[in-house]
Amino acid sequence: MSHERRVLITGVGVVSPLGNSLSDFWLGVCSGRVGFRVQDVDPLDYFLFEPSDRITRRGLMLVVAALHAVRDAGLQSPLPKTTMVSVGSACGFENGALHGEVCPRPAPPREVVIEMLYGVDFPGVIRQTLGVSGPTVLHCDGSAAGAAALGRAGDLIRQGVFDVALVVGVDVLHTEADAPLANKMALEWSGPFCSSSGGFIASEGAGCVILESAAHAERRGVRAYGKWEGWGGAQSDQNHTVRGVDLFHAVSGACRNAGCSPSMIDLVVLTGSGIPDSDAAELSMLEDLWKGEPNKPAVTTVGGHCGHVFGATGPIQVITGLACLSESRVPAVRNRPGRIGLWNDERKLSASQGNITRALTVTTGMGNRHVSTVVTRWHHRRKVNDMVYVE
Repeated sequence: MSHERRVLITGVGVVSPLGNSLSDFWLGVCSGRVGFRVQDVDPLDYFLFEPSDRITRRGLMLVVAALHAVRDAGLQSPLPKTTMVSVGSACGFENGALHGEVCPRPAPPREVVIEMLYGVDFPGVIRQTLGVSGPTVLHCDGSAAGAAALGRAGDLIRQGVFDVALVVGVDVLHTEADAPLANKMALEWSGPFCSSSGGFIASEGAGCVILESAAHAERRGVRAYGKWEGWGGAQSDQNHTVRGVDLFHAVSGACRNAGCSPSMIDLVVLTGSGIPDSDAAELSMLEDLWKGEPNKPAVTTVGGHCGHVFGATGPIQVITGLACLSESRVPAVRNRPGRIGLWNDERKLSASQGNITRALTVTTGMGNRHVSTVVTRWHHRRKVNDMVYVE
């Protein structure tokens, strides 16, 4: 792959139940904290106006994550004209549901150019706030929407269509009434990869990743968290069913696209939704792909800490993988006794922590779309505490 076509990750932003910065989020994951409701997002901390009549809670979380990522990447407003925005959300859109928090069903198109997003004048808000003049594209691939948005944006940069892509995955709890229910369920939930989990807990959050061509990033003199190497997807013929064979195809495709083999993967960031069939499919995929391999990758997930964040899952997984690469640390998988079996125990985790250079994410869709992404550590990499925060 030529120098011009390398794709770097130069900025990240997180709005999550564990914290609204990369360092707070990472600390929460490493310390085993659990949360399902985003706290302390005050619009007046980020806007010069009260946006409640112009943008919904989902749109607010999206813009805040994007603001953090843009500042973290050292980009200035207005952003370069060769910048695109790629948004992933599990809900989809219909003409009658653009202004509400709940969409009755996914929109038929898998990918549409949007004029309005979760608010009366969302493009106006994001263009004023971030200075974006390029296209905004929405991806409706169920829970894998954010991961698909990232993959397609990476392809466009690799092909030379854009220099910068602002990729955001976002979803929220539908109503305020969902929050206490989620908190009550959290006390009883066993976590992922546990035979008694019984299912997932709906959560909320936003993750933003700045993709940038290596040539453009190096002209600006910025350091990167890592390199986006490629992605793969698989479409299941059984709706609402996650099968190991479909995840196998998604991961195999990602490795081919990235020019690596599964044996070169040091870390796998699973979805870990807590749905028994989905968790079992992820473990089945691991066993099939790395069967007979002497060096198996370490495994982690943030599902046990944040619940199921739907369209935000893919970007938050990638951010988690980048943090693991930067800090050479793999957080333990959170669950309780009764688990159906883990890929790695504490001894294997400890042995692998000093040699993590390539991470792979596996994003399972609640529908029939699954996506995998490969990222690697960059030689001039940034650390978690290097993140630049919005002041």
